[in-house]
Amino acid sequence: MRNEISEHNSSAPDGKTKFCFLFGSHIEHSLSPAIHTRWFHVNNLNCIYLPMQIQNEYQFLNMMNCLTQSQNFLGGNITLPFKNSALKLDFMRCSENVKVTQAANTVYKNSLDEWYLENTDIAGIEFSLNSLLVPNSDFEMIVLGGGGAASSVIYNGIINKYCSRIVCLTRNPVKTLQKYPFLANERKVNLYALNTESLYQWRAVKSQSMKSTLLINTLPLGMTNQNTKGVYGEENYFAMSLIQCLDKETDCYFDLIYKDTETIRFAQYKGIKCINGKLMLETQAKKSFFLWTGVLPMN
Repeated sequence: MRNEISEHNSSAPDGKTKFCFLFGSHIEHSLSPAIHTRWFHVNNLNCIYLPMQIQNEYQFLNMMNCLTQSQNFLGGNITLPFKNSALKLDFMRCSENVKVTQAANTVYKNSLDEWYLENTDIAGIEFSLNSLLVPNSDFEMIVLGGGGAASSVIYNGIINKYCSRIVCLTRNPVKTLQKYPFLANERKVNLYALNTESLYQWRAVKSQSMKSTLLINTLPLGMTNQNTKGVYGEENYFAMSLIQCLDKETDCYFDLIYKDTETIRFAQYKGIKCINGKLMLETQAKKSFFLWTGVLPMN
């Protein structure tokens, strides 16, 4: 694929410049443009990567239909809330991971010149979990949120033979099942409404469980204090309520936001082993970059 991308030592684009986009809402803080721009520059590839703020699903689908007609469009990343929306594009082929999770974060053109959807989040999440978990040890997974990122997280738990149970706390369990129907057929997956009552129920179950717990926060507003509940934002409130129950000897916390949030700092204060989402971001970004260019970037 690299032979199709001209080398370019100038920062100014020209008629041969390929372009990639990050499609999503509230992406002004994303690190992806800086990461991919650096990799394009280091490898002398005539490509640019730009954030594309999208207002709604109609705009997203219309833009994808138009861009895929351009010879200069190399592909892109898809983030919230459109990871599920991309599957509505009839001309797109999908990997098996995308078919199962019903979520895609990468669009690219394959060797058969077909537009293709992939979920590289799965690999990024798996790599992050391996850095947290004790090898070959049983654990339970608690997932906050029910969007595309949560779908990929839960899929990792399903295929991990050491994960015995997955509890997903989502604002709308019915909507989550409609978007991600594979969850309904998994015996070790349990969906509950994300509210104060469900938090108390889980805390009671946790107090009787002897297995280690991996708490994963996929809620998109983990960096803000909007929708306040108490001192912290609502998302932080839910996460902190669960972190409060974790055992520093056995349990872990993973926040998909790519920088340390209030919840990460709270987990650190409690002595809980934890990581943010930066490792996941870099891992999935490398796989996306390779799909677009045929080049596996170095750090």
